[in-house]
Amino acid sequence: MTEDYHPVANLDDLADGKTKMVKVGEREILLARVGDNIYATQNRCPHMRGNLSRGKLEGSIVTCPAHGRKYDLVTGQNLSWMNRNPLTRALSAFFSGGGLLTYPVRVDSGQVLVGVKKPTAV
Repeated sequence: MTEDYHPVANLDDLADGKTKMVKVGEREILLARVGDNIYATQNRCPHMRGNLSRGKLEGSIVTCPAHGRKYDLVTGQNLSWMNRNPLTRALSAFFSGGGLLTYPVRVDSGQVLVGVKKPTAV
């Protein structure tokens, strides 16, 4: 599969340390700016579908406003259970939906573009 890149925001409209929810088709995508980096992930927490664009952003870590789950925007990894034993981590991943989907981002002429996978012909 390859990505189709979609313009979703002007770079100047996304302040450092802030998040914004954008849509690509029916997908809600969270944009976050951390310094010179822009990250894109699914906007809804996989645990209870909390709106991550309303969560707290600290560096590249976003905290879900619904239940406090923490996610790394760089990798999508759920950080809330990382310090638990392996069995507890596995059970938590199973019952809480795991990590976030992440999307590639590029900036072109001041436009933020998000890559969404498109199926290729077989």
